[in-house]
Amino acid sequence: MQFLPLRKLISLALAATAVGAGVVSCATDEKNSPVIAATAGFTATLDSIYLPGGDIVTAHNIAPTTVPDGFPTLKSPSPLLDAAFASAMAQYDTLFTSPATHMRPADNFELWQSLSLLNPQRCMNILAAQVSDATVAAHSPLSAEYGLWTVAAREAALASGSREWLARADSIARNTYIYNERVLMSATSRLLQGHTYFSTPIPNALPRWMSVTDRFECMTALGNASAVGAANAIADNARSLGLSDSTAWSKKAAALAAAVNTNLWQPHLRRYAQYLYIGVFPIPSPIADNAAQALAILFSVPTPEMSRAVLESTPALLYGMPLYYPSLAGTPPVKPFGFMPEIQALWALASSRYPGTASVSVPVGVLLAQSSLSGARPAAARMLALTVLRVLAGIQLGENAMTFRPVVPKVFKDGFTVSGLRYRNAVIDLTVSGYGSRIARFAVDGTETDRYSLPATLSGNHTVEITLANNSLPLPGSDTAPQTWAPPVPEIDWRNKYTGYITDPTPSVSYIEYINGAIHTTLDSAEVTVTARNAYSRVCVVPVSRQRAEGFSAKPHSVYPAAFARNLQAEDFATPATPLVRDRRLTKRFVESSPDKNSTVTFTCAASSSRLFALSLCYSNGAGDPDSANACALRRVTVNGAEAGTLVMPAAGSGWWLATSMSNTLAVHLRQGENIITVEYSPLLYIPGSQARTVLYDYLRITRLK
Repeated sequence: MQFLPLRKLISLALAATAVGAGVVSCATDEKNSPVIAATAGFTATLDSIYLPGGDIVTAHNIAPTTVPDGFPTLKSPSPLLDAAFASAMAQYDTLFTSPATHMRPADNFELWQSLSLLNPQRCMNILAAQVSDATVAAHSPLSAEYGLWTVAAREAALASGSREWLARADSIARNTYIYNERVLMSATSRLLQGHTYFSTPIPNALPRWMSVTDRFECMTALGNASAVGAANAIADNARSLGLSDSTAWSKKAAALAAAVNTNLWQPHLRRYAQYLYIGVFPIPSPIADNAAQALAILFSVPTPEMSRAVLESTPALLYGMPLYYPSLAGTPPVKPFGFMPEIQALWALASSRYPGTASVSVPVGVLLAQSSLSGARPAAARMLALTVLRVLAGIQLGENAMTFRPVVPKVFKDGFTVSGLRYRNAVIDLTVSGYGSRIARFAVDGTETDRYSLPATLSGNHTVEITLANNSLPLPGSDTAPQTWAPPVPEIDWRNKYTGYITDPTPSVSYIEYINGAIHTTLDSAEVTVTARNAYSRVCVVPVSRQRAEGFSAKPHSVYPAAFARNLQAEDFATPATPLVRDRRLTKRFVESSPDKNSTVTFTCAASSSRLFALSLCYSNGAGDPDSANACALRRVTVNGAEAGTLVMPAAGSGWWLATSMSNTLAVHLRQGENIITVEYSPLLYIPGSQARTVLYDYLRITRLK
């Protein structure tokens, strides 16, 4: 699809800024075509996109695209929609033809919802290329990105009918889930750790003070919601393959969903937190990750009431749904139509699950504008085609049938036809008439049925006719929220253990002090004080703007009496020395641990009473890049014979064996008297091919928490 350039993109941005959010700049009755969606930034009708600067884009501005053989075509009341759909099919003819060993969750989302339906064999090839040693864990243990691979793999099996692929994919999915559960699961929250991005890493999505270890300790809504989807997909695979553990996997999914709702749901905001962060006393990032929220709804993580609350309380902005809301501190004002097309499609899918609560029209209108304007993202047309097939046509795949649950805004009441859609051995021409979400008539090859599905056993050409009941859906409306920003992360100068000062206070921002993960007080000055002198205090200071938008905490500060902490020197419990450190005096400081040398080191620690303690390891790892998952050393910890968790030790740099760091922190219970703590190398913690199996121990730190 080719475009004529717009003459006034600069005036568009200026006009949108001047108008602000919430009021449509041109009355909709001036348009000659029914309106799909309208905000102060644009109005999308069936045949035109109107911009505040006076520009109008119509189908006449767009060079036609020929749909390649084997892909469906669309005929609708909207020439713009038809043109975008054709462009998407042309893109899919050449897209995803070169397999990649790692793909973003956003890519696997597209495989799941689009390519699995349009070209399941290519989808399976792309998914298979991401597998290494029967596991999909390119960035583990530093992130949990595998969940959407599993649901995409099942969807490709349902589209193709390949039992061979289903069995292979199920084995890979199980290996991957069990590995991540073993390494990433927090023993306290029962959430998976590891920071996960939906797309590419985004500046300011994490506070700058975070180390690689701090990022690992994040428990994201995105990673955990995707893992719920993966566990449910494995349960469905078990049923399809006649395996006996379907119920066990469904229970895993339910338990993880319950942990998400317990730890990440924010009742006062009526939405999920982006993630939990800051170690053993975590606090929520109140910024909404809209990819995570939409996926949570699609995977039935929230209750129906919670799902409706998310859809009602998460606003669209001038140019659609943002990835993050409020915007991250330091990010510029949104560019016209600069939001990710994938988020618009995700929000349309989530809204279609609750058609009486949220409108699908706004994301459809945004995608139509994005795909029609010069310089728009190519993915916009593909996401719009996805929305046509999965929302407007309501196509869902089951084990033995393709089912239909259309959600069609009134503006498309004159109907549309998708022709030449392939499903296993059949080719389908699908016509949807009317509007709403309730089916009044459903016919296959002219024969009416109330099953609303097409059997997978059909072959040859067939027609599906759907007439909707014209039930009313929420109006798209014209109100949008203004773009707001989370306040900047404060810097605190700690003058002593108990007193610090915010060095850069913002006059319009208030600050909340958290102690051990709970709100302690709202500060009335730049001074931060810790009053408890005989207790462990983990202090976090969170900024709150006048618009009640919360930002990220300052770097946490821990205060405790000296007697609360002890360092168990590794050389007191195992033979020191390592050839990795040349200085003979320094080499006696470290105990080298590898699969063949000190693979298990046993520490003993006496406690005066049974209490909760923090456990972390000071280590040295010179195996490679700090951000490389393959260079991350892992050790299993047991306390008095009970599993306590996994120590994650990212590298400091290639060959840097004198640079020490602290591992992640585990919360452990020590009993009164002597306690036995083992730090053990286990091959089960490693993906084949991982480099960092050797690590140097300096000391094990034990700190009393309560």
